[in-house]
Amino acid sequence: MALTNLLDTCSADKLDAYLFTLCLDINYNGWEGHAETFDSIMWGEVTPPIKSVFDSKLATLTAEYNALAYARNRATAYPSLADQADMQYWDQVNGTTTWKDAIAKVKSDNPKE
Repeated sequence: MALTNLLDTCSADKLDAYLFTLCLDINYNGWEGHAETFDSIMWGEVTPPIKSVFDSKLATLTAEYNALAYARNRATAYPSLADQADMQYWDQVNGTTTWKDAIAKVKSDNPKE
């Protein structure tokens, strides 16, 4: 019988979702609960993937996650939609650029790299 691994028993989407969740966990908590090793991961009822496949996919997903740090930072820095609407209203009434200035500041403080 051929070597069965996670790629054989699960769809690529499920592997991506699992590894993305693992990346989030690693980025937020370090390898807490994983003992910082591939062998320490609890795979449940599926056969673990080949380590090199796992490492490659994990590196790809970690890089993708890290590349979007600016977007996560911007999302928390933007004024609420209600505040933005209020800024836009008063900008129209007063001929000011408060909303554009606020958005530009968030973007300049959190640039795409």
